[in-house]
Amino acid sequence: MLALKKIVNDTISLSLTQVISSLLSYLHYILIARYLGSQLLGTYIFTYSIIILLVYLSDIGLSTLIIREISKNRDRAKAILFNSLIIRFLLSLFIYTTLCFYIIVLNPDDEVKAQLYLLLGLLLFSKTFLELFLSY
Repeated sequence: MLALKKIVNDTISLSLTQVISSLLSYLHYILIARYLGSQLLGTYIFTYSIIILLVYLSDIGLSTLIIREISKNRDRAKAILFNSLIIRFLLSLFIYTTLCFYIIVLNPDDEVKAQLYLLLGLLLFSKTFLELFLSY
């Protein structure tokens, strides 16, 4: 009975967190759209889409691997997390360097676009490490 109560509480908590996160994301996009205008919003959305694709590229299935390996051997959890942290950092660094090289070589017409690539590229690191801790 206690386990069922814990499952229900955890489900409600997770659902509530997801709803709040969705609402905040919605408000975030409304504010960005009002602040940037239509031209810059299009640039922002395009750049953000590319960065999100790069975030998934930097994961390359490590989340699933971490979960599987830690569930097999709980004693090595710290070592597994540390190794995956190093791998993710190196992958993120490589992808961010490639993104910077892309900006230098292509020399986008709009300076704002280059700045967005660089700033949102930093999101690559934060999302990568967030995914690591969510998988643990």
